[in-house]
Amino acid sequence: MAIRPVGAMPPGMRLLTIDTSGGERRLRPGARKVSWHAPLLAVIDRDAYVPTLFSGIITVRVVPELRRSSSPNGWRYPSLADLVDGYGRRDDPAAALADGFGGRIYWLGWETKFDYVLVEHYGRRPAALPANLLPVAASAVADLYRIDAAIRP
Repeated sequence: MAIRPVGAMPPGMRLLTIDTSGGERRLRPGARKVSWHAPLLAVIDRDAYVPTLFSGIITVRVVPELRRSSSPNGWRYPSLADLVDGYGRRDDPAAALADGFGGRIYWLGWETKFDYVLVEHYGRRPAALPANLLPVAASAVADLYRIDAAIRP
């Protein structure tokens, strides 16, 4: 079940969710179970910060120290390509970088902004992930990784 990996995360962490389905997630088994429910559970059960939930046009404003880890108007999950491309990159917190939805490219430099990454793979795990992602928990549709800050790009 998709929620099992989220339960392995300590409370109060910053969680980045990525979608490795290549846009096929709605067609894969278990897609509805993981797409919205796993990040929601992380917020509710683990008191996690998830940049794709409860910010922007919704009622919660992100605290200043998490601004670089959020997108004011954007909500899309980054892809595996975004994760790889964003590794080791930096953005200017004062600049409003467009992500296609009018928000920030919040996953640039993700290894310094987040503690964990939830990889939503829907049964097709990626062949390779950045070396700083250490496996914590797995399920048939999503896996949880801890970001090892000691491993640099």
